[in-house]
Amino acid sequence: MSERRRGGRTQSLVDALPARLRGLKARLAVMVALVLLVPTAFAIVQAMRVLNEDSQRQRATLERTLTLFVGYHDQMALGAARLLLSLAERPAVVEADPVACSDALAAEANQNAMLLVLARADAEGRVICSSRPDAVGISYAERPWFRQLASGRANLVSSGVIIGQTPTVGRTMVVAAAIGGQRRPFAGTISAGLALETLIALPRSIQLPADAVALVVDMDGAIATTRGEVEDFGLDPEVIRGVLAKPGVPLVRTDQEGRTWQFLARRSDVPSMRTAVLVGLPVQQWTWLDARFQSGILLPTSILFLSVFVVWVATDILITRPLLKLAKAVRRWRREGEMPPLMLDGAPEELEELAHAFTRAATEIRERDALLHASLQEKDLLLREIHHRVKNNLQIVTSLLNLRAGSLRNAQAQRAMREAQLGIKALALVHRKLYERVDLKQVALDELLEELCGLVHDLSGELSPQVSLVVALDPVVVVADQATPLALLCSELLTNAAKHAFPDNRPGTIEVRLERLEDGRARLTIADDGIGIDSTPPAPDAATGLGTRLVQMFARQIGGELSVESGADGTRTTLVFTPLKA
Repeated sequence: MSERRRGGRTQSLVDALPARLRGLKARLAVMVALVLLVPTAFAIVQAMRVLNEDSQRQRATLERTLTLFVGYHDQMALGAARLLLSLAERPAVVEADPVACSDALAAEANQNAMLLVLARADAEGRVICSSRPDAVGISYAERPWFRQLASGRANLVSSGVIIGQTPTVGRTMVVAAAIGGQRRPFAGTISAGLALETLIALPRSIQLPADAVALVVDMDGAIATTRGEVEDFGLDPEVIRGVLAKPGVPLVRTDQEGRTWQFLARRSDVPSMRTAVLVGLPVQQWTWLDARFQSGILLPTSILFLSVFVVWVATDILITRPLLKLAKAVRRWRREGEMPPLMLDGAPEELEELAHAFTRAATEIRERDALLHASLQEKDLLLREIHHRVKNNLQIVTSLLNLRAGSLRNAQAQRAMREAQLGIKALALVHRKLYERVDLKQVALDELLEELCGLVHDLSGELSPQVSLVVALDPVVVVADQATPLALLCSELLTNAAKHAFPDNRPGTIEVRLERLEDGRARLTIADDGIGIDSTPPAPDAATGLGTRLVQMFARQIGGELSVESGADGTRTTLVFTPLKA
């Protein structure tokens, strides 16, 4: 299992997961998801590739269709332009004989279905002759295309979509050439009104998509002619100008049947033509109901989620529930000490074997616990007996010392015997406190010191009745290894105060205080308001009197910090130590 460091401790990646993903069901579901993720992703990528190829194929079809229409449009427009330039050089048209000119123009119009009308206008714009007699006399002087030719800026021009003025001419487009051109002075024009539907009337031999629609529009957005039904697409002049402004960018529209169409536009390559061709084809987009979308994306994704769900449910029934029963039985065993019978019906053999192993282990542990408990009780009984016997033996020693002290004549020797008795009684008190407690390893130091102070008060013959003993003890628990030196240290300091602090029956107070500090340590203070020590107390390692050396040795034994302050107002000895725990 991979691990990482965080916050100074080692944390596994599993521990970093949310709580809901740490269970067996979630992990197996994640594992199955990871296994199926690769083929699912591959299926989705393949489906997206098919979608992309389909889109590219539809775009290629649209561009190919547009190229066919534009090519045919330009071919027809170029033919009309060449015819006009040719007519502009014919003598009958240039000389503008009304009869000869009209006959020549009528003959050309009858031979070319694209030409609605041919007209020859003089330099003032008045029609002199025409393929249609009703057009003679019409003035073109105000037409933009006529003024452009008259100004000499072009030799061949076309108009936008216009409405013809003759009764038989409807929506049309004029292509005109100058008579005379750059080599001769401007002598008028030869113009043709085009039958616009012929510009995109491709022959049947050219294979086109069945649903293709096409439009011829001018640069102002006006529709010249259409092939197919385009009324449903809302192609107004503003929309058409937007398409023409962004060549190569498809326009997407929806018809009344809900089908999606793409339109693509391209300007005519004939310089004199102010027209463009707009072609539209229906495109097949993927939707939720599309079989390709369902088989390509929805199906593998659904299989992935269904597989994860099946693994989740199967894991819950076959593995998780038996494991929860087993965990519940183990918790009951820990709480009550007895493993209930486990019925893991339908669980895998491995889990049933695990349940039997837990049952056997619980039985063995219960039997072993019973043996250990009996052994521990026996051990506790023996320890209590040992402490009790040590205490009794120390009392016997105290009694022997007491008998010996009674036979002594020397007062100093009797005092030494009493001090020895006090130390032995302190040791016996420690052992008694140990076997009175349940755990046999710790001693309540406050109770020990309180009883010890009473012993000192009772056994110190030098202590004046006018000296009071004040005890203030916080509850502090220490181990036996600390209790013994602390009891001996307190006994030694109390004995010294009783011997030296209050000479000549001087009244006073001896204070014993035990405090718990905020940092977990404890402070033992023994102070008196007696006459004090004559000189500054020596350093802890100095070789001085026996009592001082004993006190320093006891302080070092428990790892405490000893300090002594003495003056005219008395002596204060402080010991700061850390209570140890068993």
